[in-house]
Amino acid sequence: MSTSSANPMQDGTFTHPPGPSYSRPLGFMQNRRVAEEIASLDPEKDCQRIAYLMVSYEYSTEIVSALNMAYFGSGATKAIADILGRTDFSQNAMKRYDDTRFLIWKFMESGWDTEQGHRAIMHMNKIHGQFRIPNERFGLAICAFINAPLIWIENFGWRKITQTERLGWFNFWIGVGRLMGIERMPKSPEESLQWTQDYFSGDEELSEYSPAIGESQFKVFVKRASWYKRPFMRWYLHALMNPALERAYGLKKMPIALKLPAAIALKFSALRRKIFAGGMYPYFIDREASFETYPNGTPIVEDAGPTRILERIKARSSES
Repeated sequence: MSTSSANPMQDGTFTHPPGPSYSRPLGFMQNRRVAEEIASLDPEKDCQRIAYLMVSYEYSTEIVSALNMAYFGSGATKAIADILGRTDFSQNAMKRYDDTRFLIWKFMESGWDTEQGHRAIMHMNKIHGQFRIPNERFGLAICAFINAPLIWIENFGWRKITQTERLGWFNFWIGVGRLMGIERMPKSPEESLQWTQDYFSGDEELSEYSPAIGESQFKVFVKRASWYKRPFMRWYLHALMNPALERAYGLKKMPIALKLPAAIALKFSALRRKIFAGGMYPYFIDREASFETYPNGTPIVEDAGPTRILERIKARSSES
């Protein structure tokens, strides 16, 4: 059977918005019933379920790749880059990557109505609360999380994204933004994209720490790559960067001819996934085996984050 009302994946700390579970037909094919369920849902009322189906079933590969590139964007925003630079980010880049990926994926797959998802957002708020980050920068970050996956899926997805998915994804992140206390957020996916384009217009102020942050992030992805991909990983990541990222990290503009092979490879990968879909199904973060800084398995939500910040948070909790 390709669908079931039972939820065999409801083990450990994995929770998700209620609904049927799915399996791959013949063990390797895309399951059309997932897209059929998404089409039947309301993009506002059911946005948590839509986001879960997108990240765990339909577009796991695409969203992982898109958020990896969005991760590079943190060093191109002066306010964030200054904080990262002053807190020795370059010495702990892998841990920041693991912690960020874990917490964000936890609430993407769980939604904010489940205990796990709500705890992940609240814990992230506590970490962010230790720094002086302008509220509008959080709004810009929400736009990045909205736009990066939508653009990636549109360009390199195994199928075209639907309007229900686009709106459901947007509404999901607006809900996350509300729980983060963000005061001003875009009113549509189109406005979200415009905010990002306006900010990275080419004349924004840069941080002195950005080049070092960029280099540390390159090292994270090179180290995580399979051995046969490592010689090409820096080129691949650079090929996917827009001019704003190249400028922030002090990189020379890469010619289109050198960028084209990366795009072609991604197109072929999308075609392969349309015919032969492998990997974990559904994908969920607690079964992720590639956490460099958590070799014994994923942490509990409250143990993810910068060590010094967690110690400060726990000290203040014990005092109160």
